[in-house]
Amino acid sequence: MERKEVIKLLTSDGAIYRFRGILACLDNHITDAEVIKAISQMKTDRVIVAGRSMSSYAYALLDILGAEKYSGTDPDTLRLISDLKKQQTC
Repeated sequence: MERKEVIKLLTSDGAIYRFRGILACLDNHITDAEVIKAISQMKTDRVIVAGRSMSSYAYALLDILGAEKYSGTDPDTLRLISDLKKQQTC
C-alpha cells in the first residue's frame, strides 16, 4: 500500500479505515513524519475496533515503530505492544 493511501486511511472519519491504516503502517513499517503525526492524533481516540480503543492501537504502533516509547500503565495497551512485537519476530 502506498504512503498516500495510508495517510488517507489514518485521517479518515471512519474508524475501520483508521484501523486499516494502522495495520498498513505495521505491515509496511511506515515511519515518516506525516504518518507519525496522523497516528499521534489518534492517541485520544476512544472508538473501539476489534475489542480495543483506537488509542491503544495508536500508542502501540508508535512504540513498535520506534517513534514514541509507551510509558503508560494500561494493561491492555502493554499486552497489545507485547503481542504485536512477538508477531513481528515470527
